[in-house]
Amino acid sequence: MPSSKKTHQQAGSTQERILTAAAIRFSMHSYEQVGLRDIAADVGVDVALVHRAFGSKEQLFAATLKQAFQGQTLLTAGDRPLGEYLADKLLKEPTEKRVAQADPLQMLIRSVAHPQAGSILRRHLQDNFLNPMSALLSDPADQRAALAAGCMLGIGMMRHILQIEVLQDGQQEALSSLIARIMDSCLGEMDPARAVDLVRPVRHSGPRAGPLPRVSGRKEPKKGSSSEQSGKGQGKSRARSRTRQ
Repeated sequence: MPSSKKTHQQAGSTQERILTAAAIRFSMHSYEQVGLRDIAADVGVDVALVHRAFGSKEQLFAATLKQAFQGQTLLTAGDRPLGEYLADKLLKEPTEKRVAQADPLQMLIRSVAHPQAGSILRRHLQDNFLNPMSALLSDPADQRAALAAGCMLGIGMMRHILQIEVLQDGQQEALSSLIARIMDSCLGEMDPARAVDLVRPVRHSGPRAGPLPRVSGRKEPKKGSSSEQSGKGQGKSRARSRTRQ
């Protein structure tokens, strides 16, 4: 009989294969076009095993999206201008090879309008894109981050879903330049050195990650004056002195 350890490893491997197959499906097709039977067939298992491992299609979609945000970032621009990086991201065509680990942008583009998928996507987008992005932008930071995300989704839907002719590959260089300018206009001033790994996974059941470093120009809450801080320090010193006496 197989050992429990080997059985556990096999179960984990099967779950990973199901997630990979789901990632490909959800990144290349809309939520309603993806069926659990299709995913099971891709993996070569019975659909009952998919249900047993992940429950419903909605739960599998949530697990796939969570893996997508943990496995890669929407923004890993490095030294490149962020607007240029986002333009290139939008103009890349999804392929099975490219989305094998799930593409959160393609999942957003293809399923954001679906009622069930939309609520899951909205939560992940807020926690893993909008919040960390706005932490690095100048005011109005929240609006800037939301506008940038809106432009990405809108352009992506017109290009990949509606397949508007003027947004296809024949004019790639001109499109890239125009989209980069649009994104730069939304984002405003930003420190390129901090435009790396902006999207950080967040566990929804636990506390949020600590704040990211602020770029120059971002307004910080006003703290007490130096005289007030000094007065507080002197008061604490006197209190400690009385305690020792």
